[in-house]
Amino acid sequence: MKTKKVLSLILAAMMTCTAFTSMTAFADDAAEQTPVAQTETVAAEHTYTVVGDASFLGDKWNPATAADHMDKQDDGTFVKEYTGVGAGVYELKVAEDDAWDVSFGADETGANFKFEIKEENSTVKVMLTIKGTKTVDVKDEAGNVTGTKEVTDAEATVLVNGVAPEAPTQPAETFHVVAGDAGLCNGVNWDPADEANKMTKKDDGTFEIVYTGVAKGEYNFKVTTNGGWDNGDWNLSGDAKFGGPNATIVVEEDNSTVKVTLNEADEHANCYINDKLVEVEIAEPTETKPAATVDELGNTSDTTYKEGGYYYPSTGVTTERFFFAMPTSWKTFNNAAPCAYWWNEPDACRLWQESYLLRDAGTDVTVGDQTWHVYYIDAAAGIGTIIFNNGIDGGQAPTDETPASPNWGKNYQTANLSVEGLDKGENPAFPDGLENFNNMIFIVDENDTSVAELSGATTYGGSWNYFHEDSTFDTTPGTVYEVKNEEKVAVTGVTLDKTALTLAIGGTDTLTATIAPVEASNKEITWASSNTNVATINANTGKVTAVGAGTADITVTTADGSFTATCTVTVKAAAKKTTVTLKKTKATIYVKGTVKIAATVKNGKGTTTYKSSNAKIAKVSKKGVVTGVKKGTAKITVTNNKVSKVFTVTVKNPKLNKSKVTLAKKGKTFKIKVTGLVGKAKFKTNNKKVATVSAKGVIKAVKKGSAKITVTANGVKLTVKVTVKK
Repeated sequence: MKTKKVLSLILAAMMTCTAFTSMTAFADDAAEQTPVAQTETVAAEHTYTVVGDASFLGDKWNPATAADHMDKQDDGTFVKEYTGVGAGVYELKVAEDDAWDVSFGADETGANFKFEIKEENSTVKVMLTIKGTKTVDVKDEAGNVTGTKEVTDAEATVLVNGVAPEAPTQPAETFHVVAGDAGLCNGVNWDPADEANKMTKKDDGTFEIVYTGVAKGEYNFKVTTNGGWDNGDWNLSGDAKFGGPNATIVVEEDNSTVKVTLNEADEHANCYINDKLVEVEIAEPTETKPAATVDELGNTSDTTYKEGGYYYPSTGVTTERFFFAMPTSWKTFNNAAPCAYWWNEPDACRLWQESYLLRDAGTDVTVGDQTWHVYYIDAAAGIGTIIFNNGIDGGQAPTDETPASPNWGKNYQTANLSVEGLDKGENPAFPDGLENFNNMIFIVDENDTSVAELSGATTYGGSWNYFHEDSTFDTTPGTVYEVKNEEKVAVTGVTLDKTALTLAIGGTDTLTATIAPVEASNKEITWASSNTNVATINANTGKVTAVGAGTADITVTTADGSFTATCTVTVKAAAKKTTVTLKKTKATIYVKGTVKIAATVKNGKGTTTYKSSNAKIAKVSKKGVVTGVKKGTAKITVTNNKVSKVFTVTVKNPKLNKSKVTLAKKGKTFKIKVTGLVGKAKFKTNNKKVATVSAKGVIKAVKKGSAKITVTANGVKLTVKVTVKK
């Protein structure tokens, strides 16, 4: 049985980005019984999983991914090794027992390992050394120590190619990545940092990326900046830079070419299908917030809940029913509404300000001399923690600089309430334990309050109780309350968001099934693949994984077997690796001299590009012709399909055969020769009475004395000192 875990509200909402170690706590019952200190003993054997945001993992930030389980070594350590890893910036850590309760990172606080890999085809090795166990305090939400427990004491290490990896560096310049459906984005599903979908910066400062061989179908995507969602993203409507909705395009022919362009200056992106500019449909949100509320002084502030609520969970999600008694004191605005919020999948709230509306259970409960109305929600099973609130956004707590928002002090919510079950003896209200909270009711204790450290909001405790058919509640199992006149709605069909997918081997995408009508009571479904050697389907998430080349049909079926929908998956063999070979890797030229780089590209994509590390020393044309500009050394990078080779060019000044000339007497001559000359040289004497020089560089002695001949060759000025003896 799992032990109840509580996370802080804001930290939990960020858990898909950063993992945190949970603290054990439980809500007091209505009688405010004193918690009993307990000590848990850590198990002798554990499983350990590598978790993080890396594309080479089996799944991102999922501690229960079997493919990322570490192998125990003879010396007792645990090791997981990944080969063929591409360049990029990654975050990793290690989780214990397929959960977030205990994790190990770069330091004692469990911080993520953040590192950068600069070489393609690298090897990443994650190691965990078990030191033993250590005792830590267990605290409740108010910070009071309620007991202790033993947890694993271990040290995690990450090596890249056998050495400690480098810390990530900031991008030298802004870059953009197209993130979207895997069928469009090179088999990569909605990854804002994937190198394969990085746009190329053109000479005019705009960006573009071209996808070839795109299969017929509908695709969603947007353009992201600097590898993350929080750095600004671009939609294709031309009127929004940050946070715009996704774009939807329809490709009507197989083997099409899709080009996405971006002009930062105009804050505008465009899409072309087979070289034709398309009018991009912007996918509007399916849910909108209600209008702002108005307080008694005429001030306005948004409510937090979603219009339409969470009456019907996502298709295929198993649910548990939770009841909540809402005190009348929580309705300080006329449109305050009972709501629930959770941050774990499935059906997690996108933001904490977007709670789900509860439904009316059609009954009241009495607490002391006060009667409260009961509401309920069929929430996804396994969400771990739930919060009930009154749907009012309280805003930020007032400070010396910031006045109180109109709703400050009028939002009410419970503390983080665990719904993962209780072990025997963990809570005095349920001494024999509690496997689940299905059909339980939470009764708020308005005297049990605390202040959230991060938000400053007041939260309320209370107790879970069995909710009986006669609308009474207590801590004794018995009859179960059933919602009066709850309507059962029959299923009339099922559809998939995609009917065709094209993936590369190893690529993934996720199918979403929609049951009709939205009010249908039973939304459970099953998934099947016609050929698991080509593509597999995750029965819980709808995630498709490409296994081998070929085609397979992924079919979803409703619970009664009456309705099905199919998506045909085409898996392409992995593209051949691009190679760039240089006939020579270095050359020496003179100013204004040229050399053409002889590059051979195999399995290339698009145009081969050439870039000079210092165009003031050597510049290079689009065809790889290098021209010397001034004395020095520059490196020319030759790139195709993100594979690069470097050509080193040394530029020298043209050279004279002599810098000092002595002529014995009048009439004697000397011819100046220039090595590395491009075009014609110019010659000039500063003293014609001593020595003259012809247009071809012939010096002639006139009389005894000294003169200086200036030679301009390839735009460079050189000198020859002349001495005439007599």
